[in-house]
Amino acid sequence: MGTGWSLFVEAGGETREHALAPTTKVGRGADCQVRVRHPHISRHHFTIHLANGTATLEHAHAQDENPQGSWVTIHSYVNGERVMAQAPLALGDTITVKPASDPNGVSMRVGPSVSPEPPTEKKPWWKVW
Repeated sequence: MGTGWSLFVEAGGETREHALAPTTKVGRGADCQVRVRHPHISRHHFTIHLANGTATLEHAHAQDENPQGSWVTIHSYVNGERVMAQAPLALGDTITVKPASDPNGVSMRVGPSVSPEPPTEKKPWWKVW
């Protein structure tokens, strides 16, 4: 994939880069490769899939209902469009949790990697801040 893809998480005045693996879970949970400790991020909020030079965001709570049966109130948006189940991603796309106009939301950007390698089991990214 050439230089590779990364997810740049912006919060609290900081931006952190996380190189993307073929499947990268994003959320608060210990099993997520990109951990974002924020009250609007669920334990497993979404997954980014990379294959053959394309990327897809898959929301963990497709159709607004989580496995416990409660309704999800915090949504993900790609370039301002709400993701109901899946959405294609391109370099430069912005992912927000809650609408971008909400000052309490979390903003992320998909971009070309600056770091040389994606996370592995031996080198995980533990938490963003």
